[in-house]
Amino acid sequence: MGNQIKKILNYHCKCILLCLLVLSVLPMGACSKFFPTPISIEKMEFCQAMSVDVVDGQFKLGVMLKSVKPSSKGTGEDSGDGGQDIFSESGNSLSTIVRDLQARRPKVIFFGDIEALLVSKNAIKDKFENIMDFFVRSRDFSEYSSIYAVEDDAFQMLKNMNKVGQSPVDIVIKSRLAKTKAFTDEVNFLNAIELLQPHSCGVLPIMVEINGENGSEFELKGFGVILNKSWVGVLDESQSRGLNVLKNNLKAAVLSFEIDDLDSKISIGLDSISAKTFIKPKKNNGKIEFDISVKLNASITEVSKSNALKAQELIDKCQSSLSQIVKQDIENCLNFAQQISADFVGLFQKYRLWHKTESDKIKPQWNDKFKDITINVKVNSVITRSHLVSIDS
Repeated sequence: MGNQIKKILNYHCKCILLCLLVLSVLPMGACSKFFPTPISIEKMEFCQAMSVDVVDGQFKLGVMLKSVKPSSKGTGEDSGDGGQDIFSESGNSLSTIVRDLQARRPKVIFFGDIEALLVSKNAIKDKFENIMDFFVRSRDFSEYSSIYAVEDDAFQMLKNMNKVGQSPVDIVIKSRLAKTKAFTDEVNFLNAIELLQPHSCGVLPIMVEINGENGSEFELKGFGVILNKSWVGVLDESQSRGLNVLKNNLKAAVLSFEIDDLDSKISIGLDSISAKTFIKPKKNNGKIEFDISVKLNASITEVSKSNALKAQELIDKCQSSLSQIVKQDIENCLNFAQQISADFVGLFQKYRLWHKTESDKIKPQWNDKFKDITINVKVNSVITRSHLVSIDS
């Protein structure tokens, strides 16, 4: 036994000595491949955003790059923005485009912290699996970068953003501050890869360009629905708001509507609208059903003068109107989902929490079964603050 241990130790010692001998005779260039020299920030370009289109069967990859000015002498700190460059390259595969791009650029491109990836609807329809497979598997990209759908030319939108000095992250922040009705949390590469699973379904937020008072403006508006790796539809504003409620993403939203006041109308503005949604599956005569209960809180921030309604009457009407509007939004969303047999709401996950064994059996047929499931919706609204001392005559 002792001799065997000695033989093993001698063998390992010889292997270690051999490795050291090989490293000692390697040229410095080869060693640098094992131990690369750090690259100074002045020799790097940073990718802020990217776009993907498919034109004539080829990928068109748009890149927005930003560089840093050389550090001020003696300070050791960078001197700020060194310029921004935007261009596109085409090719048969994204990996080839990125590799050739790195070889041709004068500086090393850092892709590890891109703010957003814009993907055209056509690219999603034709090559969504290839696109997500590349961005998720590549070690150059962060899995937490956000992805947005674009109805038309994604690279053109990226160029137009650059013209007005905006980036996708600026638009997301602006949408949040404006409390966009159809806004939800971003979908990152890690979330999007789940859409590649068999029988998977989900949504991507859509970024749009509109003509504003000062030229082009950009905002998030609605969602594109992905089913079985294909683009199958778009949610309008009402359906998108309903989806936000169902996914508990409606926070600090705003809404305007009118209520009756005898022969006239009162304009109402609500703010700080938030929702808590509870979804519970059940069996009714052997058939799957869902009960959806929503609790809304809101504040009245604007009201036109009324001579007929007292404050409490106004609040009661506001609560009733808000419940009706949101219930209609939810039903619009669910009706569209069932119409296209796409459970982008995530009801299957809710069902699986309560009936795991059975859910595993019906998962492959779920989207077909989903279209015939009965869904009961109940919405209750509470005005927590009215901001009104009195509106009585």
